[in-house]
Amino acid sequence: MIVLLAMSAASAKSWCAAKVVAHEWGVAVLQPQGGLVLPTELPLWFERSGVEPTTAPRVRELPADNGVRTLPVVQFWRGDTRTGPVPVGVTVGFTLGTAAVWFPPVDALALHTPEAQLTWDALTLDATATGALGPVGGSPWVQALRDAPGALWVNRGGDSERFLFYEGRTREEPAVVATFEGGAWWVRNRSDWAVHDVWLVRDGRRGHAGSLAPGARVAVTLDAPIDATWGAEVRSGWVTAQPVLADGPWHGDDCVMQRDPAVPVTHTAGYALYPSEVDAMLGVWGPRLFGPRDHLLYREDPAALDAVMPVSLYTDMRHWLEWRRLGVVLVEDAAHGG
Repeated sequence: MIVLLAMSAASAKSWCAAKVVAHEWGVAVLQPQGGLVLPTELPLWFERSGVEPTTAPRVRELPADNGVRTLPVVQFWRGDTRTGPVPVGVTVGFTLGTAAVWFPPVDALALHTPEAQLTWDALTLDATATGALGPVGGSPWVQALRDAPGALWVNRGGDSERFLFYEGRTREEPAVVATFEGGAWWVRNRSDWAVHDVWLVRDGRRGHAGSLAPGARVAVTLDAPIDATWGAEVRSGWVTAQPVLADGPWHGDDCVMQRDPAVPVTHTAGYALYPSEVDAMLGVWGPRLFGPRDHLLYREDPAALDAVMPVSLYTDMRHWLEWRRLGVVLVEDAAHGG
């Protein structure tokens, strides 16, 4: 009996699923008055589609786009020292918009299904690229992501990249609005979700409102200059140290067993990402996020991201996924007098 119990315990440990970390970062640029300018060009070899399905509403009845959810990038990392390929499936939706650009090519495109517009059925994550890489061209952020130490390659057929990419047009309105009333600037959260790291920039000065619950409204004191310390301060709240991967045994509280590959991960566990990921985002967006031009800046709550841009992640029974998302919103020239 003792021998049988020991064999059972050993067998259970061998079936503990290997952890895989999935991190997304992206910026929503919302500019309802038009004149949208994006900070970087996309590689020409990214997939594009301007064709709407025949079930779509007539063009003249479509609402105007208010902006773009641009550069949503997902990188994958191992959570322990186990090696070998990891099968992954991903579905992405834009509930208030339409997917516009993505890479690699998808297995299914359903622009008429807001919650599941892009579907990759059989991606493979591994330490090496098995397909061809496109030229970086005028997109240096692509090279920065390729150089990220430890990030897994995303392979699909003859295509490989060190990330998954999707971008979409959106009809969203900014969750936070700024008004000038009674000689003071105010910011108000008019959305159904909390917002975080709220900053207002006016006339070359900045003010911080912290986090705002739904419906909350606070006055902002513009008492700080636009300088290098600002970006460093915000960055420090968005990063988490990349862990040193540990060997097994994989058991006890760290053991995930008997996963069903048909059940996806859909809820975000947090927002803090690894330093290389945040630095890649700020390499593209830093001048706009922390520059002197009048604007609003805030971080989206993970629950808001899950609702507006739902993502479902699948893997096999031998792996499990930790899902984190850092979503930042930039609203330029959006203040109102009062």
